[in-house]
Amino acid sequence: FTATFIIWLMVFGAFGLYDLRFLKNNRIFIERLLEATVANIILAIILFYLFPLVIEPRRNLALIAILGFVLIASWRYLFNILILKTPAHRVLFFAPTSETLALADWLQKNPKLWQKPAAFIHNGMRADNVLAGVENFYFENNLVSIVNKTAADTIVISRATKENKELVKELFKVVPQGIAVLEFSAFYETLTGKVPHSLIEEGWFLENL
Repeated sequence: FTATFIIWLMVFGAFGLYDLRFLKNNRIFIERLLEATVANIILAIILFYLFPLVIEPRRNLALIAILGFVLIASWRYLFNILILKTPAHRVLFFAPTSETLALADWLQKNPKLWQKPAAFIHNGMRADNVLAGVENFYFENNLVSIVNKTAADTIVISRATKENKELVKELFKVVPQGIAVLEFSAFYETLTGKVPHSLIEEGWFLENL
């Protein structure tokens, strides 16, 4: 069954079972797991028909498929219990944009991703767009104080923010505390597997051809 299992893993990936959005054992995940299992059984039958073996693995196919379904669902259920006991990373968003607000809102609705929006830091601009439950601060060379108040462990900045020399100096002050500093595009892509719309331009295609 070794070759079969490799194909099964690829099918699970094709059905999105490793997508972070389906991390929880909800109805959608169970349906997808069931559909993937049925697809895997059909593929295995075709494989054994095309490449007949001395042994008769077809006799064990149904048992292995059922056992795999139960064990995968059980493991995911146990994993979700462990997730609920794990404290989420607290994230500071510097100079929030509409994309930042949308991502923070999505993180609030998906706590299973272990990323909790802790605060928005505004760089001398009015905080017209805010998100319920997320604090707002204004950057006045007080990043260390904000990090301590919010107990944050991750700071997400924009590409343009790196040109702010005052902020860069402040970032160097908090890095020794174990604070991770990430660019928004990298943070966004890691969580969603997608590229922010604002980055998709001619220059981006040149870099990623």
